[in-house]
Amino acid sequence: MPFDDGEADLIVSRGSMFFWDNLKDAFREIYRILAVGGATYIGGGFGNRELKDQVIAEMLKRDPTWDCYAKKKADADSHRRFAELFREIGCPVFKIIDDDTGFWVVLSKTA
Repeated sequence: MPFDDGEADLIVSRGSMFFWDNLKDAFREIYRILAVGGATYIGGGFGNRELKDQVIAEMLKRDPTWDCYAKKKADADSHRRFAELFREIGCPVFKIIDDDTGFWVVLSKTA
């Protein structure tokens, strides 16, 4: 990314992560440009379970072969995979939110 180290106090991306080819390189860059005391919110979601269920039902009506793209990155083993990835890039402070609001990765950088 064309930013200096530690330049961003807040990084938000909704929906793009599920299309990234190389999560490790992407998160390494995100963490590099994150400022000390900064945070990221990377992931996606629908806001609540009801809306998520409505969107999935509508997509399946339109295309019965549709498969929610988020499953590619947020599956049953995702917490372990993301924890390992963040350890590898040197990011010790992170939180994974995986609930009715969606799947979100929150990285923090400390001094």
